[in-house]
Amino acid sequence: MDLNERDLLVLSILLTQVGDRIGTFREVVDMERPFISADQIEDSLFELDNMHLITASIIASVDQPLPESDMIELTPRGLGYCITNEAKILTAALGGSTEHIGEVRQAYDRIRDRHGLGVDSSNWTGLTKRLGPEKIKQVRQGARVLVEVVEQSDLKGTDKENALACAKAVEELVKAPDPQWKQVIEILNSSPLTAFLNAASMLTIILGIIA
Repeated sequence: MDLNERDLLVLSILLTQVGDRIGTFREVVDMERPFISADQIEDSLFELDNMHLITASIIASVDQPLPESDMIELTPRGLGYCITNEAKILTAALGGSTEHIGEVRQAYDRIRDRHGLGVDSSNWTGLTKRLGPEKIKQVRQGARVLVEVVEQSDLKGTDKENALACAKAVEELVKAPDPQWKQVIEILNSSPLTAFLNAASMLTIILGIIA
């Protein structure tokens, strides 16, 4: 999936908030940020929601106050995107202020501490042991189902070919005794598979076990 610089910048703002519960839609829109306007934040939140990177439930009514329980949260797909696109998001954060880029770096430190993820591949390889045989089995079954769902979908032409190629790549990757999980997450997060709930459910299994 491709996000523009503004969307990446708003995603970086969301990452800097404390904890996973970020605040209501209106609270985030009204945040005082000298380098991006409220209208730009609002537009990007809708875009991030459309791409299933943040919870859909918070986009109810922009003009009406939302209940305190309706909080913006990163979806498993959103968390996966942040983890696998750290360089892009940090680059976008440079469009803000020096203080902001520091906040974003600290946010990534929190993500790594919380999920036990480092920048080297050994941390991803170790995920196999943490997932365990039962979760691995669920992921492999999910990969097979994802291929079947794409094959039976209404997609046409190259859109279907791209989605099917991605789904089959995931299926092959997870067959390995010690799959390359970072690659699996990157493919599940790719635009050809964005519309498939099966891909999101697999992300939930993989990222949920390391939460």
